[in-house]
Amino acid sequence: MSARIAEAASRGRGLAKGWRFACNKTGSDGSAKANIEPDPVARVWGVVYRIQRASLPLLDELEGGYRRRAVDIELAGETVCCETYSSKRITDKALVFEWYRNHMVN
Repeated sequence: MSARIAEAASRGRGLAKGWRFACNKTGSDGSAKANIEPDPVARVWGVVYRIQRASLPLLDELEGGYRRRAVDIELAGETVCCETYSSKRITDKALVFEWYRNHMVN
């Protein structure tokens, strides 16, 4: 994240209940990209970053094909309102490229 938004600072791992992780967003290169979708029985872990509100338009532009939305996240024993990205440009036919898979886990 800090490579995209210099002042981004990790606040730790957060849990989003009612969302599921999927690699089903259609990427501009034809591959599948990471996404989260509403699912009442699922949960998604992720990293929560503190970012200046003035930097969000840049991040919106960098995250093409996604829409920013508010979600409640459990973080360090409390529930905080955060913003995340999800997409409705989905596919069930595209594959995740190996470089992207490595990018997600590193």
